[in-house]
Amino acid sequence: MATIPLNRFRRIGQLLDTTPTLIYQVPFDRAGILLTALGTNTTPNAQTVTISVSTINPLNGESYIDLVKNIEIGAFDAAHLTIGKVVLTDGDFLFAQCSNLSAISLTLSI
Repeated sequence: MATIPLNRFRRIGQLLDTTPTLIYQVPFDRAGILLTALGTNTTPNAQTVTISVSTINPLNGESYIDLVKNIEIGAFDAAHLTIGKVVLTDGDFLFAQCSNLSAISLTLSI
């Protein structure tokens, strides 16, 4: 019998933009679990971050469901943006944005 890996862990890092940026898309016929989402503010001013999910690509005019909205992260500080785990199903798109260009470094464990 062939051995098929059951779990595949990924760490994704991304500097955020002021518009929703596609961070991760769950592959077809798979599920994903967002284990942690860490936001790091790299500026001397407080910044906000929003993380959203959509089953249909919202860049085509569909709506987002916000997981967290306008969470403030203090100057040169970091914050866990989700509490617990978030299940993502096949075809889900995960987006994030912040209040100022390249102010937030987002690190996800999926």
